[in-house]
Amino acid sequence: MTEAGAPPGPTTLAPRLGDRLIARSLLTHAQLEVALKEQKRTGEPLGRILVGLGFIAEEVLGAVLFDAEGSPFVSLREERPDPALLEACGEALLRRHPFVPIRREGNGLLVAMADPTDVLAVDGITRALGLPVRTVGAPREEIQAAVRAYLAGKGDRLDATIDGRGEDADAAVHFVEGLLSHAHEVGATDIHLEPEERLLRVRFRVDGLLVPAENVPADLALAVLSRVKLLAGADISEHRLPQDGRIRFEGRAGRVDLRVSVLPTIHGENIVLRLLDAAGTVPRLDRLGLPPRIAEACRAAAARPNGLFLASGPTGSGKTTTLFALLATLDAMQRKICTTEDPVEYRLPLVRQCQVRPEIGLTFAAALRALLRQDPDVLLVGEMRDLETAQIAVRAALTGHLVLSTLHTTSAVGSLPRLLDMGIEPFLLNSTILGVLAQRLVRLLCRACAVEEEPTPGEREWLGAGLPPGARLLHPRGCPACRGGGFRGRIGIYELFTPSAASAEIAARRGSARDLAREARARGMSTLLDDGRAKVLSGSTTMGEVLRVTVDAGEAD
Repeated sequence: MTEAGAPPGPTTLAPRLGDRLIARSLLTHAQLEVALKEQKRTGEPLGRILVGLGFIAEEVLGAVLFDAEGSPFVSLREERPDPALLEACGEALLRRHPFVPIRREGNGLLVAMADPTDVLAVDGITRALGLPVRTVGAPREEIQAAVRAYLAGKGDRLDATIDGRGEDADAAVHFVEGLLSHAHEVGATDIHLEPEERLLRVRFRVDGLLVPAENVPADLALAVLSRVKLLAGADISEHRLPQDGRIRFEGRAGRVDLRVSVLPTIHGENIVLRLLDAAGTVPRLDRLGLPPRIAEACRAAAARPNGLFLASGPTGSGKTTTLFALLATLDAMQRKICTTEDPVEYRLPLVRQCQVRPEIGLTFAAALRALLRQDPDVLLVGEMRDLETAQIAVRAALTGHLVLSTLHTTSAVGSLPRLLDMGIEPFLLNSTILGVLAQRLVRLLCRACAVEEEPTPGEREWLGAGLPPGARLLHPRGCPACRGGGFRGRIGIYELFTPSAASAEIAARRGSARDLAREARARGMSTLLDDGRAKVLSGSTTMGEVLRVTVDAGEAD
């Protein structure tokens, strides 16, 4: 019995925590079965569930986790924290992470922590005190009690900061500030605040997957949600209607802009915050994982004076990032580049960027019409989501403009049927479309802990003749650097479709996407799965990751 699918989190250090506990006679198979079912339902880390169900004491769990890291587990009843070091750490750091400094050791510092994988805490302590840190484990409750005693002596309310209890505004302010900073530091793209009957559930989207964060007790939930709405400029007295807003936040890792969406639910207002890098740094095209042949074809399309180039894929697949990386290859001194976006995520020198505002009538179509009167050479349209926008973009491509845009389709060839369904005339497809780049994002294996192993029978079958004899593949393991998940960062997998007279004819007679894919593959197009297999063989990712993001893309047979 294993829990390889367990989401990474503060107590998920390795994919077989349950097996280790069973091997030590600390857990039964039946108990593990119950815990795994509960984990599937809630998404909580396995260790937290085992403690919550009463199957294992937190002290025992901590000892097992720290033993896997080669660190001892101590009791703070015997190892007393140093008050001077607590003072040196400062209240903000103590509130943010479950730790206490115990004593100096030579030129370093001995620190007791509840989570052996919390590298952010170690980094924060090291920066705050300027000392290298050696960690030992200690029960979370004892750590909180030690910090509570210290802050109580300073006349502070630990209940509102460490345990998160109490509804006063100060507690909400501290919690939200720490939440936004932590999300930015771990590379989250979204923060989900999800009210339930007994708590406010908090989850981060990291590398495309939702992972649990520290939840908020129900008695503090309203204050936290109100604080977020206040920062976003939303109406805190309105609880019946959806609202949108924005937050600009200066965190420990730099400035970040957040787009905020508020949705009423049966247990309260659900809030999702999308983190946007305020610096807007555009990655280089050669850093996105594009196969060389596809990258060269994309550059060639961007060098054309006119035509339509599309990036397709589901929300969050990196389409906008790819188009901006492509824009960055152009000479903005020689070509006037204009964009219409929602939201403006990246900023490029000399590029005229327009933020759409549908609430006042500034839609994609309206902005695009206005931009065409600005004498542009290149236009980027954030999304072609309606017939009017698509028609204007196609006309612009026909009249001497290079147009880049995104389209929500599951495959590159699926763009033709989608445009026809929107109302674009079939004869325009072959004459205007330069190419359609479909993409997905897969998680990268953590280079600090990935292990080389024999391919499984499933991997051998999936890779087929592409797997060299005797080849070994990298698999995830989990370490502090990747917070126990085995993956760190993401890379794209791609397919590029260029229309032909034959594909236009297939689309015009409403042929299937499979017919279009078969025709394109006959001309040499490689698919998302082909690129995914190549990245598995190169050690970038795993078969499971590729299949996870391409389940809707199909295979051209």
